[in-house]
Amino acid sequence: MKYLFIFLGGGLGSVTRFFLSDLMNRIFGNHFPHGTLAVNVIGSCVIGILFALNEHRLETIPVFRQLVFIGFLGGFTTFSSFSLDTLTLFLQAKFLPALLNVFLNLSLSLLAVSVSYMIAKWL
Repeated sequence: MKYLFIFLGGGLGSVTRFFLSDLMNRIFGNHFPHGTLAVNVIGSCVIGILFALNEHRLETIPVFRQLVFIGFLGGFTTFSSFSLDTLTLFLQAKFLPALLNVFLNLSLSLLAVSVSYMIAKWL
């Protein structure tokens, strides 16, 4: 049964990731992977909040962890897409955007997970 919850969460996360990435590309254009950046930062923020709540406030039932942590957030966050976006920028000799992509994804995602964790822990 746990595989079903992971499967359902992963499908919902993937569809949500595609929707958000597509929306960001329509808003900002596709000259930079804004969608991947947004998804990585939002996913890091959400997992920070849920981790803090799980650690300090909630007794997470295994189904919730399978559905949300492993399934939804696993399907939603896009580290493999981030890697491919960065490689594509490098192959196109867009070295500054490639390095900016690496820096922004890593620093903002780490900041998002840290800040959201501290805020959720404080609440």
